[in-house]
Amino acid sequence: MIAFSNPFRLGAGHTPPYLAGRETERREFLRLLGQQTVSETMVLTGHRGVGPTILLDSLKPLASGSGLISPSLPA
Repeated sequence: MIAFSNPFRLGAGHTPPYLAGRETERREFLRLLGQQTVSETMVLTGHRGVGPTILLDSLKPLASGSGLISPSLPA
């Protein structure tokens, strides 16, 4: 058997070097930000360790850039 190092590590809110596989969510978030009248929303969920907090943190600058307030609350 070939030994290899697993690049995935549980980090509970620590930003990984690269946020992989979240482009679909980012595109959808940007689409929702462009609504003239808010008729759709987004709910982010996920088990601990799979990155929901990191994804939310990566979306905050997009929201702020659109003039929205993005509060930070401790987990």
